[in-house]
Amino acid sequence: MAVSVKFVLGQCYLVVGMGYRALPLISKWVTIVLPILSLLACILGGGQQRHAGTRGGRLWMVVTLFCSSLVLFGMMYEMAPIWWRLGWNLFSSCAEPMALELLRDREASGRVVKRNGYNLYLPPPAASSTCSTADDSDGAVPKKEEGFVLFPGALVDSRAYSPVAAQLSDKGIMVAVTTMIPLRWSIPSVEYDSILKSILKEDDQRTWDMGGHSMGAYAAMHLSDVMLIKAPFDVDMTRNRNRKLVVIAAGNVEFLVPDLSERVELDVLLIQGSKDGFANFQSDEEAWKFRTKMPPTALTEQMIEGGNHMGFGAIPPSSFDGTRTISLLQQHKETCSILVDFLLSKNKSKKID
Repeated sequence: MAVSVKFVLGQCYLVVGMGYRALPLISKWVTIVLPILSLLACILGGGQQRHAGTRGGRLWMVVTLFCSSLVLFGMMYEMAPIWWRLGWNLFSSCAEPMALELLRDREASGRVVKRNGYNLYLPPPAASSTCSTADDSDGAVPKKEEGFVLFPGALVDSRAYSPVAAQLSDKGIMVAVTTMIPLRWSIPSVEYDSILKSILKEDDQRTWDMGGHSMGAYAAMHLSDVMLIKAPFDVDMTRNRNRKLVVIAAGNVEFLVPDLSERVELDVLLIQGSKDGFANFQSDEEAWKFRTKMPPTALTEQMIEGGNHMGFGAIPPSSFDGTRTISLLQQHKETCSILVDFLLSKNKSKKID
C-alpha cells in the first residue's frame, strides 16, 4: 500500500509538472488551501457552538456551508485546467497518427494481437534487419528467444510505443505493451500479477524481461524486484524469470526507485535523451543516488544525443520537454538498436541458480 501511495504522489508530481509552471500552480493551490483552512477553523471552532443552543448551531451551519461553497467553487474554478488536462489524457489519444496507423497495419497483418491489459507484438517467421545487433564477439545471441514487457509512462496512450515495439518484434523479440486502461496509471498492483502471468504464458519458451518509460520504468523496477523474489506465477520461472531491466527516461525521482543493489542476478539498462526536459539527472548527486540502488557491476548507461523525453514514444510534444535535435524516427531507431543489443546479449551479472 505504501508503494502505491508513493507512486500516486510521484505520478501526480510528474504529470502536473509536465503541463504547468510552478508559480501559477502555487497560486492556484493557495486559493484552495485558504478556504479549506477557513472551513476547518469553522468546524473545529464551532464544535462548542453546536451544543450551546439552536441559534449557535444555526450560525455554525451557515458559516460552514458558506466556507464549503468557497472550497467547492475554488476547486472547480482554479483547478479546471488541471481537470481538463487529466480528462483529455484519459479519454483521448496521446499518440501521434503515425503510431496509430502502424498499429492498425500490424493488427490487420496479424503481427499485433490485442489482449486484456496489453497489446502483443509478434515476431515475423524470419526476423528482419530493422535494428542492428551486436556481433557474436560481443556476446550477442541473435537467435535467442526473447520476450519484453514494456510499461508506458503515466497517462500515456500505450499505442504511442508501437513504433519501437514493432521494430523490436521485427528482430524476433516478442513485445507486450501494457495498456493500463482506463486510468493509465503505472502503479504496481495485484492486477499486474494476472497480466504478467498471462503474458508469460503467451510463449513459455521465451525469457521474459521488462522495462518501462518514465513512470512506467519505476513500475518495472518494483515489479522486477517482485518477480525476482516472489515469482507469483504458476509457470516455470527457472526460464521465464526476468534477468534484465530496462529503465527509459527515469530514475531522477529518488524516493520512487527501489533498492536493487543486492539483486546480483539482474542486469539493468538506463537509456536517457540528452534533451530530456523531465527525467535527466540534475546533479551528480542525483545520478549517484540512482546508481547506488542498482546492481553494482551490471548497470549499463546509454545516452541518445539529441533525443528528448517524448521521443521514446510517438507522444505529442510538450512545451516543457526539451527540443529534439534529431528526428523522431532517428530516436526510435537508436532506442531500438540499444534495446536489441542489450536484450539479446549475455548477462553481465551472476546467473540465477
